[in-house]
Amino acid sequence: MAMSRRSVRSVIRLGVLFAFVLLPTALYAQQSPWERAALNLEATFTGPLARSLLERRGALSESFHVTEILRREQLFFQRANKNVRCTRLTRAAGRAAVVARRLLASSGVVCVNRNGREPMTRDVDQKSLPVGKLPLEHLRSLLGHLPRHDPRLLIGPQIGEDAAVIDVGDRYLVVSTDPITFATDHIGRYAVHVNANDVAVLGARPLWFFVVLLLPEGGTTLELVEMIMTDVQITCEEVGVTLGGGHTEMTQGLARPILVGQMLGEVAPTRLVRKNRIAIGDHILLTRGVAIEGTAILAREQCDRLRGRVDADLLERAERFLVDPGISVVSAALAAAEADDVVHAMHDPTEGGLATGLFELVAPSGLGLRVVREQIPVFPETDAICTALALDPLKLIASGALLIAVAPAGTDSVLKAIRALGVPVAAIGEVRPASEGITIVADGHVEPLTPADRDEIARAFEGG
Repeated sequence: MAMSRRSVRSVIRLGVLFAFVLLPTALYAQQSPWERAALNLEATFTGPLARSLLERRGALSESFHVTEILRREQLFFQRANKNVRCTRLTRAAGRAAVVARRLLASSGVVCVNRNGREPMTRDVDQKSLPVGKLPLEHLRSLLGHLPRHDPRLLIGPQIGEDAAVIDVGDRYLVVSTDPITFATDHIGRYAVHVNANDVAVLGARPLWFFVVLLLPEGGTTLELVEMIMTDVQITCEEVGVTLGGGHTEMTQGLARPILVGQMLGEVAPTRLVRKNRIAIGDHILLTRGVAIEGTAILAREQCDRLRGRVDADLLERAERFLVDPGISVVSAALAAAEADDVVHAMHDPTEGGLATGLFELVAPSGLGLRVVREQIPVFPETDAICTALALDPLKLIASGALLIAVAPAGTDSVLKAIRALGVPVAAIGEVRPASEGITIVADGHVEPLTPADRDEIARAFEGG
């Protein structure tokens, strides 16, 4: 018996009503309050709505109270351990919390719950971590819980170490990884050099480079990609490194390209330079001066702020710091490592500047040190730019300098080996007992020298 069009439409309507209203309502009624809350979270914050919420930013104030979302997320995970059936709902709550955090990070909205009670003003600056390295206390806590199962991992994740060392038999494999996040031009050159430096300070020769290139959607051209990769290739050739591979993609949410590099190198077991060999009385040497990388970045990225406040010729020289004097320490590190086994430790100060680099140099040994401020070379370009922007040059990102702890009897031979390369080097202090801490002598007064809470360059960009 044929059905009329009206009957067909009625059946379809009944089917839709059952599938999308009656059945979900029945299931919803059988769910616990926890399950219903999770589905609410999932419906509100996941799927296609997530992007529109992020774009509108203020939408969070019309939805769930943020603290309630985060509290529920924790409770869901606790409940999931007891009830496997809740796993899907746990994941839903987790996704909702992730979106909520992203919304908080992108806007300082006033968040309220659904019925408008308990208004809460969220101060993002007080709750969010600052730009730059993870604060030392948090990093120490994270690293303290990491297991180490493979005995071939000789140097693993720890404060003060920027590369891992793996025993592969007749040689050690040294592996480092670092992103380029502050600079926007020549990021390929930055990436190759900072990763090669981390390998070389362990006495290893950098050999293979891998790169992950994340590009912003909507603003990336083939010319930009080719320019970045040409930069990588040319710099690899300069350092004597082979480009081994990597990954490229267009990524949502980026304002500029982000390049993450990984460098692999090799060293004979007897030539590895480990920081745990550092000893009281060792001399601290510093090549070139501070802060080469930070000076180059500020001159290039903050030139509009600096014009008229810094001499034009000086600013032009600072813009060339990436190439002259350059940010590579590979040749100096390898020359020092070959100097009769008198080098006990090396470190390239990067983010956080010399102050953080000195802390990282002695962190694995737990010793102290003392440096003399007047003996620390600071480039005139660096001094002028830091003065104009009210920055501390000792806490400005400092790739291009090399810290060396050397036995007193070998200081002269190391100085001679490095100077033979045409690289300036100076003695700036010595290793002291742990009880004395890390100090700096300035104008005859001894003061504590603390690592930077965050790099001065982050403060400079905020001020811009």
